[in-house]
Amino acid sequence: MIGGRGLRMKKLSNNLKGIIYILSGMFIIAFQDISFKILSTNTNLFLIFFFRSVMAVIIILLFLKFTNRPIVFKTHFPLLTLARCLLLFIGFSCFFISLSVLSYSIAITLFFASPLFVTILSKLILKENIGVRRWGAVLVGFVGIYLVMNPEFNNLNVYTLFPVFTAMAYATTVVIQHKTSDKDSLFSQTFYILIVAILLSSVVGIVLGNGQFDIYESEALQFMFRKWEISFDTSLALLIVIGFSYSIGISFIFHAYRIASPASIAPFEYILILYAMLLGWIIWRDTIDLQSMIGLTLIVGGGLYTFAREIKRKRLVSVQKPLR
Repeated sequence: MIGGRGLRMKKLSNNLKGIIYILSGMFIIAFQDISFKILSTNTNLFLIFFFRSVMAVIIILLFLKFTNRPIVFKTHFPLLTLARCLLLFIGFSCFFISLSVLSYSIAITLFFASPLFVTILSKLILKENIGVRRWGAVLVGFVGIYLVMNPEFNNLNVYTLFPVFTAMAYATTVVIQHKTSDKDSLFSQTFYILIVAILLSSVVGIVLGNGQFDIYESEALQFMFRKWEISFDTSLALLIVIGFSYSIGISFIFHAYRIASPASIAPFEYILILYAMLLGWIIWRDTIDLQSMIGLTLIVGGGLYTFAREIKRKRLVSVQKPLR
C-alpha cells in the first residue's frame, strides 16, 4: 500500500517537473522564433539554419559526452528517417519564411493546427478508428484556421498558408515517429534532423548564397535569397541566441517527455501561443482582432479535445512527442 502511494507520488512529482520543463522550454523556444523574425530583415534564412544546426550538434555532443551517454547514430528506418528530416526542414523553412511577413502570434496559432492533421493522417496511414467527436474537433479546428487566415480570395495573403503547411508536414513526422520510436533513440533522430539541415542548408548556400537572386521587393523572398553574410553586431548575437535557445529549449521539452506522462504535459505546449502574443505585443505592438481571437480559441479547443479523446482511448499519437 505504501509502495503504491510512493509510486503515485513519484509519478505526480515527475509530471509537475515535466510541466515546469515544458513551460520553460517553450519560453526559450519563443526567443528562438523572435530572433528568427528579427533576423529576417538582414540575414539569409538558410544561413541561420546552418548556424543553428551546427551549434546544436556541438552542444548536444558535449552534453552526451559530459553526461556519459552513448552517442548512437544508427537508424533502423533510413528511408522513413530521411523523409522525416526533409519534411521538418521544408516545413519549418515555410514557418520561418511566414514570420518575415506575419505576426508571430498568428503564425504560431496556425502551426498549432498540427494535432488536427495528426487525426486525419492517423486515419489514412495508421488506419486508426476516428469517432464522430474527434472528427467534430477537427472540423471546429479548421473553422478556427479559416477565421485566423481571414481569407479574401481576391486578395489572399498566401503566407498564411505557410504555417498551415508546416502543421501538415509536422503532423506527418508525428505519424512517422509513431512507427520508428520503438527502435530509434531520441538523440539519433535529433542528430539526423540536424545533419540533414546542415547538408541541405550548405547546398542552398553553394547554389544561391552569393545573392544573385536577391532581386525581389518581397520581404519573404529576400529572406530566402539574400546573400550569405553575417554582420558582426546584433546579427551575430542573435545567431548565437538561436543556437543556444534551440538546443536548450528542445532539450528541456524532450526531457519533459522522458520523465513525465505525455498525456499530462502535452496540452501545456499551447503556452507558446500566449508567449507569442505577449512578446509580439512587447516588441512590435502586435495585437489580435476579435475574429482571429475566436479562431485561435477554436484551434486550441479542437487540439485540446483531440488530446483528451486520444488519452481516453489510449491512442497517444498526437501527444507522444513534442509539438516543436
